[in-house]
Amino acid sequence: MKYKCLGLLLIASLVVFSCTKDEVLNSEADILSITVPAEILKVAPVVENNRIAVRVKFDTDLTQQSPLFDLSQGATINPKSGTTLDFSQPQLYTVTSEDGNYSKVYTVSYIKTEIELKYNFNNYRLDESGKYHVFYEKSSSGDNIMDWASGNSAFVLLAGSAPAEQYPTTYATVSQDNYAAKLTTHSTGPFGAMFGMPLAAGNLFMGNFDSEAALANPLEAVKMGVPFEHVPKTLKGTFKYKEGDVFIGEANAQGEKRDYWDIYAIFYDNNGGELMLNGSNKFTHENLVSIARIEKEEAVESESWKEFEIPFIMEAGKSINAQKLANGGYNISIVMTSSIDGDFFRGAVNSTLLVDKLEIICYD
Repeated sequence: MKYKCLGLLLIASLVVFSCTKDEVLNSEADILSITVPAEILKVAPVVENNRIAVRVKFDTDLTQQSPLFDLSQGATINPKSGTTLDFSQPQLYTVTSEDGNYSKVYTVSYIKTEIELKYNFNNYRLDESGKYHVFYEKSSSGDNIMDWASGNSAFVLLAGSAPAEQYPTTYATVSQDNYAAKLTTHSTGPFGAMFGMPLAAGNLFMGNFDSEAALANPLEAVKMGVPFEHVPKTLKGTFKYKEGDVFIGEANAQGEKRDYWDIYAIFYDNNGGELMLNGSNKFTHENLVSIARIEKEEAVESESWKEFEIPFIMEAGKSINAQKLANGGYNISIVMTSSIDGDFFRGAVNSTLLVDKLEIICYD
């Protein structure tokens, strides 16, 4: 019996040793979240790809900030979480995976500057993977103050080795050193159809896109809104549009199997910086204050640049709180797409919308 027990102990110890020896260290190198003092924030920080945007109140001292980071299991970060740094300029952080084989560099920006009121889409870059284009806005001093979001990151698996110019959202050359946003509806082929997502409409919006949630909850993956300290009156701009030839999906509410482009803006109370509207509640949420949306009759085809101007219509019973407005308590998002029902995977392949010279006209 004694030897039998010893034998069992030996086997058990070998099993434990084997499990310990074969344990695989984590290879992820991600920042999952960032924590900063709530009293300095206008809205919750946004962690997207390799960039983190922390929008703070105007009187925040950027020279002495000590953000805390939640990382992938076992990962390390340099500079260390909680290190006090001067965020008058963006700071770089390198995250290294638990197994030491992977690393990722994040740019962390504390942003005081308000977003601009005019958008010409002349600033774009490749994302960190080098696969698709990202439009961004700069302040008068040249700092990056906002990245436009799109669904390009969800198209990566379907694009293969396609160049960035063949993604749903990219740029078009208007003239030398002058560009426009180019949004095109693409078929997603057999793979997309298998998941009930047969097309990908080109889109561009203020906010961020959660590519990890896109497959399970495509509407909720579109998170709309950035702080806005003015009361919007109208949205104006210029466009070109060509409807695609092959319509995919069911007919629209009018029984038509044809495509239209769409552009709209929503202005809403952000619940102290905690709320971002999404594709499922963009027109129905109780916090909506006003909406500007182009009429279908105006969303026509045009081979030449055509102007539009859309009024913001106040929701019934809504008013603006001036103190809340000054403290970043309201968000705005401009949203544009090459297929009006693209978020329900209905539209015409190759429908193409070009947008340029956007401007928000305000009351104040």
